[in-house]
Order: sequence, then C-alpha cells, then structure tokens
Amino acid sequence: PQEQILLISKYGYSKLFSINSMRVVGRGELGTQGMRFVSKQDTLAGIALAKTPITLLTSQGRVIRVDSEAIVLAGKDGAGDRVSVGSQYRLSLLLEEEEIITIFSHL
Repeated sequence: PQEQILLISKYGYSKLFSINSMRVVGRGELGTQGMRFVSKQDTLAGIALAKTPITLLTSQGRVIRVDSEAIVLAGKDGAGDRVSVGSQYRLSLLLEEEEIITIFSHL
C-alpha cells in the first residue's frame, strides 16, 4: 500500500495525497508544491501520515479529533477541502474566526 500524507492549514483546509506524487530534490533545487493556500494569510498548521487519528488544537482552545480516513484523496495541486464532519452535509469544524494552531498525530 502507498503511504499517504495529510496536510492541514490554519484556516481548516486539508489535503491528502500519495507520497509517491512528490519528487526528491537536491539542495538548492525547487521542490514540489504540496498545497495551494486560499489566502496569503493561510499557513500550514501541520503534516501527518494518513491512516492515524488526528487531533486539532484551535485558537479558541478547543481540541477536535478527526478521523484522517474520512478525508478524500486528492492530487498535490490545489487548496484541498475544509476539514469537516459528516459525509452528507460537510459541516465545518471551525467556528467563525477560529484557526487551527497545530495538529497531533496518534500512532
């Protein structure tokens, strides 16, 4: 099975892609863009291997547990989808003006 990487931005966008879609580069070379941010203020909150439970720590002090297997596999280009719960209604996990500070992966 292919290893998959999960990226999550501070504004709650997530991206899951195969590690084989990335290429190895040498020192001084340009790498591969793993995620396109939706705004200039958005940054990477964390990176983890897929298939493990993920815990998000937010700017409002909330701790949110996310099943990484619920995130859809995508290509490495693009912004990804909002981290959400529920497959039918895609409810956003973040409150208004709340940001993800960091993520923890449970091995």
